[in-house]
Order: sequence, then structure tokens, then C-alpha cells
Amino acid sequence: DEVVGEAQVFGGAKSGVALKAKGPVDIFLPIANRDKLTAKIVYDGPVAAPVEEGQPVGELRVWIGDTLSQRTPLFAAEKVEVGTLSQRALDAAKELAVGWLRQKHL
Repeated sequence: DEVVGEAQVFGGAKSGVALKAKGPVDIFLPIANRDKLTAKIVYDGPVAAPVEEGQPVGELRVWIGDTLSQRTPLFAAEKVEVGTLSQRALDAAKELAVGWLRQKHL
């Protein structure tokens, strides 16, 4: 099980959690379309701590051109405990600032 990315964690002892699929992620595509391959990790985040190892977090979405070709569920590769009071306060301040910026750009 190989780590495919990371998700942000809110209020955790770590700022992120590694993500992995339950098995190998095989992507089949015509050789001529390799330059049109796009993959993104999608999740509702940041993920609230605590995070349990194996907890469903999001999915890996693979597009070939404009066509969604594959969706693979992703799970936490590790446990993330709740952070200290100062870590949680810092995360809250970051989320407040980011939320304000999101609202300003809508």
C-alpha cells in the first residue's frame, strides 16, 4: 500500500495525514492519451482530528481529457491524535483566515 498524497488535518498533532488506497491503483489508458491524464485527490477538508488509521478520507479521481475515468477511495495511512490547545488555536486561526478569503473571492 503506497501513499498517494496527503490531506490537511484540523486540530491535530500533525498538520496532515498520509492517504493510501486499499490496494494498487492501476490506471489503463491508450498510449496516445498519456498527455491528457489528470489526477486529483478530493476530500472535504480539512479533516477534523482525531483521525484513525484506515478511516475513509476522500478519493483519487483520474481524468483522461474531460472524461472522469476512475474514482479510487482513499484512507488515512496513519493515526493523527488531537493536538495541543495551542495547535488547535493556530488551526482555528488559519481556518478563519482561509474561510474569510474564500468568501471574499466568491
